[in-house]
Amino acid sequence: MAKSGIYKEMRVSLSRNQLIQNLLELFKEHKEFRLNDLVSILNHPVAPLKDALKDLADYDTKRRVYLLKNTFMM
Repeated sequence: MAKSGIYKEMRVSLSRNQLIQNLLELFKEHKEFRLNDLVSILNHPVAPLKDALKDLADYDTKRRVYLLKNTFMM
């Protein structure tokens, strides 16, 4: 018997450099993002995304959003 239902689309893993470039482009448009929003927009696995965000952004624990670090602001 065949399985029925909707299958989740596989997440695409970008190179770290490409991921960082994509994140910087997104932060040009908006100043803050929730992790779930970034996962949906980039269709990228959570673990490497969090790792890249540690270098690029600060996490606001009260609002639960990532904000681009001052060193990367243009």
